[in-house]
Amino acid sequence: MTDIDAAEFFDRDEVKNLSQIVAEKLQEMIYTGKLKPGERLIQNELASFFKVSRVAIRDALQELKQSGLAVSVSSSGGTCVRPISEKDISDVAFVRDALEPVIAVEACRKIDDDGISLLKDCIRKQILISEAKDYIGYIHADWDFHKTLYSYAGNSLALDMIEKLWMRASQARGMVLMDIKWGEVWCKKSVNNHNQIVQAVIDRDIERLHAIIRNNIASAEKEQLDWLSQVKA
Repeated sequence: MTDIDAAEFFDRDEVKNLSQIVAEKLQEMIYTGKLKPGERLIQNELASFFKVSRVAIRDALQELKQSGLAVSVSSSGGTCVRPISEKDISDVAFVRDALEPVIAVEACRKIDDDGISLLKDCIRKQILISEAKDYIGYIHADWDFHKTLYSYAGNSLALDMIEKLWMRASQARGMVLMDIKWGEVWCKKSVNNHNQIVQAVIDRDIERLHAIIRNNIASAEKEQLDWLSQVKA
């Protein structure tokens, strides 16, 4: 385990369920590479680290499994951080490509002026976060933008599926963004892409919107595969 002081994790809203807080912090540690792909997540060690019960840890690990960031270790019945492979990255991109452009188009047909204003607010928030070089925070802000758009499609099942795919994709993306140079480039490109998405939505240009979403997914897949090839080299 990392030598981070766990006490810093519990200085926020005490109303939140402990297991949810632990799950969020484990997610952050996975995104930042403090917990490596394939690393074992041992309940006793985590309970000691976070100073919570094993029940809270068990529930947090279950949430990570549901999101796809953790998997069971068949040989021992334990849990580990999901290993990242080229196939995993490409599989996630394949399913995203099948779902997201269609949902974006449906959302474009239904979104109103208030929704467009919300998308613009998301972009303003992203710019502030990127200027602060909070690249992990930017991953969450990036999803907030797409979630806001996709929610207007009115398909909660598809939105849940896309969110899980994003969490899987963000595991590799978080590792990429630990390189400051990559982080700066990615955030600038992301803001530019989101502005293009908003303009396509304003114009009700469904074909352009569909193409932008597909290109974004293909670009993200390439970035993650490039990172993985560098790690393996």
